[in-house]
Amino acid sequence: MRTRPRPRPSAQRRRLAAVAGALAGTALIGGCGFMNALAHPAAVPAPSALSDPGSAAGPSTAPAPVAAADLVASSNGRPASVAVAVSPPHPGVPPFSTQNGPLTDDCHLSADAAEYETLTVGFTDRGPADTKEDDEAPNLRADVTAPAGSGIGVVVEDSDGIYCQGAAAMPTQTTLQTQDLAGEHQAFTVYVVAPTGPTTPDPLRGATLQLRDLRRNPDDINHRSWTWNIQRVTTGSACPGEADSLCVPLR
Repeated sequence: MRTRPRPRPSAQRRRLAAVAGALAGTALIGGCGFMNALAHPAAVPAPSALSDPGSAAGPSTAPAPVAAADLVASSNGRPASVAVAVSPPHPGVPPFSTQNGPLTDDCHLSADAAEYETLTVGFTDRGPADTKEDDEAPNLRADVTAPAGSGIGVVVEDSDGIYCQGAAAMPTQTTLQTQDLAGEHQAFTVYVVAPTGPTTPDPLRGATLQLRDLRRNPDDINHRSWTWNIQRVTTGSACPGEADSLCVPLR
């Protein structure tokens, strides 16, 4: 009797294994605050208007990007794009909790004396859609940074996270990472928070954040890493002295 060969793992199971490996490595490298960036976004086949400001899509209530760029992979010339939109400021703090309870407790903030804005960071791979299982599978890992000493913090929601470690200072940097994408789009939500006071009633007004260090992060299946170089800034500008970064002005 001939023995039937065992089927090879499906592409979906290989992708799940890769994501699980990436999550395990991320927990060691980036801490809890980084893990939340993977908890909520989902890849979708078609890029949204946020990722492609020049598309012919119909009217949308989503805010227009304040910063956007076409990207090219340093290793193989693969095209991609990134865009950042900013919501108007809201009084209070982002409505989520941490291991220490509400964000107000973790970071010693008062909901009556704080404001926050929401950043939507969208990444779109514009290369072939058939490379998820090989070393060309793209992803984006990038840092969002607030000005040092400004009192402005950047966080992404993670119910298992601790952001301020009991200190009064908000974290000034958070790291985002997409799944492996091929011809797909993925978006993240980043909250920008600052305390208010009599002398600083609107501390976020006029502030500028940075989206920087854009790169591909290797995982258990796809071991290659590369830099995403900014080929062309389509909205906004690069930050002074950093050609491969984007300045993100708040409203």
